[in-house]
Amino acid sequence: MSSFILTIEWEHKRFQFDIAPEETVWDLKHLIYTDTDVEPYRQIFANLFLSANAMEDECTIEQLNLKPNFIVKVNDVISDHNGRIKIISKPRPGKKLLILDLDQNIRDCAALNGTIAVRPYLIEFLTSIYDDYDIGIWSAADMIILENYINSLNMTGNENYKILFYTDVYSMVPIQTVDKVIQIKPLAFIWEKFSEYNHTNTVICDEIKYNFYLNPKNGILINPYRYYYADYELVRLLSYLRFIAQSDDLSDLNHKSWKDEQNDRDDGYGSE
Repeated sequence: MSSFILTIEWEHKRFQFDIAPEETVWDLKHLIYTDTDVEPYRQIFANLFLSANAMEDECTIEQLNLKPNFIVKVNDVISDHNGRIKIISKPRPGKKLLILDLDQNIRDCAALNGTIAVRPYLIEFLTSIYDDYDIGIWSAADMIILENYINSLNMTGNENYKILFYTDVYSMVPIQTVDKVIQIKPLAFIWEKFSEYNHTNTVICDEIKYNFYLNPKNGILINPYRYYYADYELVRLLSYLRFIAQSDDLSDLNHKSWKDEQNDRDDGYGSE
C-alpha cells in the first residue's frame, strides 16, 4: 500500500508525517517523538476512539479508519497529571520493576474470610520475586482503603521483601473509547517518579486488559482471584517472571502467551 500524509496537532502546532497504512500507532508515536520530544509512552490521542478491548499501540493506521483531512490531536498523558503515590523504600540498582494490582490480583475484596481473601502463595511469591524485581502496588481503590488493605496484609513490615511504592485510583487516567470511558494505568506516571525504570525493565500485572491500554507491551494479563482455595496463578506467574528476569527488554517479549511459556516450569508449590 502507498503511504499518505497524516496531520497531527500538539500544543496548537501541526505536524505532517508520511506514513503507510500498514504501519502501527506505535510507529506513528515514534515519528511524533522526533518532532515534539514527547516520548511515545507519554503520548495519548485525544480524538481517536477505539474499542476498550483494543490496544492502541498495536492498531495499524488503516484500522483507525481516518477520514480525509482528519487531524489527530496528541496530548501528553502526564502533563496535567496529579496522581498520588506513597514511596516507602528505595529502588535497588539493577532490579526490574513489577507492578501489581490489589483487588482480584492478590486478594479477593468480596471474601468474608480474611485467610481466603489473600491469594494462595502470596507470601512465597513476593519473597521469591523480590530477588529480581522491586515491587509496586497500583490499585483502583482510594488511598485510604488501599493503605488499610496493605497494612492488613502486613505488606510493609515483612522482613523478606519490601514494597517500593503504592498508588491509587487518582493516578489513573480516563480514556474515551468508542463505547465508554475507561480508567487506565499509564506507566509514564511511574517512570517520571523513578528514573531507574522504563519500558525495558517494567511489567505490570492486572486482570483487566484495558489497564494496559497505553503500555500493551509491558502488561501481563492474569486470571482474577475470587474466593478460591485452590489457586495457582501466582505460582505460574512467579515461574514466568523468573524466566524473563534476565531479559534486556521486557517490552520486546510476547507476554500474551506467558502461560504457554511457563508450562514446562514447576516451582514446586503445587499444580492443578
